[in-house]
Amino acid sequence: MYVINQAALRVLGEAEVDKARPWLEGHWNELKQLDSNVALAQQRDRQARQCEHPWDEAQQLVVYTARRNLNHARRTRRRQLSEWEANYWSQLASQALQAERDRNLGELFRLHKLLGAHTTLRQGDGSRVLPLDLEAEREAWKAHFSAIQTGVGEVADEVWTNIPRVGEQARWLETLPTKEEVERCVGQMQNRRASGEDGFMAEFLKYGGSCLLQELHSIVVRAWKYSVEAEAGQEAYLWPSEWQVGWFTMDTEMGSGR
Repeated sequence: MYVINQAALRVLGEAEVDKARPWLEGHWNELKQLDSNVALAQQRDRQARQCEHPWDEAQQLVVYTARRNLNHARRTRRRQLSEWEANYWSQLASQALQAERDRNLGELFRLHKLLGAHTTLRQGDGSRVLPLDLEAEREAWKAHFSAIQTGVGEVADEVWTNIPRVGEQARWLETLPTKEEVERCVGQMQNRRASGEDGFMAEFLKYGGSCLLQELHSIVVRAWKYSVEAEAGQEAYLWPSEWQVGWFTMDTEMGSGR
């Protein structure tokens, strides 16, 4: 694998940094060295295990050392990648906080757009990134939006380019479930799964024919109509009592002792 990696590097050259992981930008040489260390450790581990006398005490020590070095190389690579990622998000969070203090709304919304996939902002040491004074931040935002609503505040045009567009509101939730929808849901059920106490399996619905699907569709429509028309908290009032009972079964995982 090490020889193949080196040959590919010479023929194809260095790959571009993964755009899906922007925290790798600027660390390509270091990442290449980490990958080379792992590949070399894998090669030495494989060579150590391809010996003529595997039960020899000295050879066992060589095998143990090679595997330990391989695990160390892998851990080092994972640790470094995690550190780069944490630093990347911390820098973005710090820039967002600074933009918030400077009232630079365009930069603030641009950074919030980048941070949208990262729900919990944390520093490199794992601590959460929070404003210094939460109450003051809330009051400042409250005053800002109140000023906008009264026509006093101004919002830069560049702010709106970084606000996600909301798609068309889903109206299909207001319509009755169709037979095609029920048939599609049944078709997505997995075969060869254990049945409940009634012994009814998914295959019965999938291959039971159109009459069974028609009856199932009528049950779904009745349940849907009652749930829509029922008062809050009473949606399951007419459900069979068996449907309102949950069973918990303790199961041990093989080989884990849990």
